[in-house]
Amino acid sequence: MAQNIIKIERFFDTGLSTISRYYIAGTRIKGYILECPGPDTTMSNQRKRIPVGTYKLKWHHSPSMPAHNPLILLHNINVSESRKILIHCGNTVNDTKGCLIVGSTFSQDRVMQSGIAFTALQTYISSIGIEKFEVVISQNLGERI
Repeated sequence: MAQNIIKIERFFDTGLSTISRYYIAGTRIKGYILECPGPDTTMSNQRKRIPVGTYKLKWHHSPSMPAHNPLILLHNINVSESRKILIHCGNTVNDTKGCLIVGSTFSQDRVMQSGIAFTALQTYISSIGIEKFEVVISQNLGERI
């Protein structure tokens, strides 16, 4: 079992995107995540959210994002590695096909300072070992921003 948990809590859904908070307890690693709108699905190429739950992590090298490699790939028994759910940089849902985009700040349907947030997360995970982490996604939708 992983000793380090990246907690992601969805709190706002506009119909165009979903915004979440993320953090690693006991660290300064925190920010926001933008992902596609709901509903949740395990199917690929739907531009929808992945299901709430617990995910294992592994590194993934993407030929389409070489400057940011390695990216962080999430998977579990319901969401296979082949679905390629990644944590990566971006600003809007146009920058994703169903992945999680990190940012330091957010506004409706957008995260900002994505490169800074991603580098901090990537560096921290690298320093400890990706196999010692898991992601836990929960949902508490309905907040207003």
